[in-house]
Amino acid sequence: MVALIKLIDTVLLAFLTVVAVAAPLDVGLCLSPKIQPDFLLRLQFLYTRKYGEYLATQRPGFFVALVWLEVLFMWPLAVLNLYGNLGGRRWFNATSSVFGASYCTAMIAVGTELMYSHSVSNSLLMAHFLFIGCGVLAILRSLLPNAGKTLATGRTIELSGKKKA
Repeated sequence: MVALIKLIDTVLLAFLTVVAVAAPLDVGLCLSPKIQPDFLLRLQFLYTRKYGEYLATQRPGFFVALVWLEVLFMWPLAVLNLYGNLGGRRWFNATSSVFGASYCTAMIAVGTELMYSHSVSNSLLMAHFLFIGCGVLAILRSLLPNAGKTLATGRTIELSGKKKA
């Protein structure tokens, strides 16, 4: 069981790293092209040309709202979850649940729009489904115990520098 939890934590670590790095770049989808730096405009152009995501070029209202949600709410949660995952914090399960539920909700809305548009590539759809799967994995991880060393009674051993009387 501990090996499974460590495997899930490793997958979530990679996923949260991608979200933590990519989310600040998505803020360009909410802003006017006049105030964006050139490298961000080139990056968006290359992405839309390679994957054919029309949402990034047309910018419908629901998509812009979901990008704001990602930048203002999910990005800080992703950074917090990275810290909690690497540090083995007790609150990681709670924040992982909130992040996974929020991320799945947003990605299912975008994925459904892409599925019914009939004009996107299969690779873009598969990427969205992969990210939805990682969101589900974050929710499932929140239901599992922490991967710390446990006693036979189920209590977690605290490894702190202070001695308890």
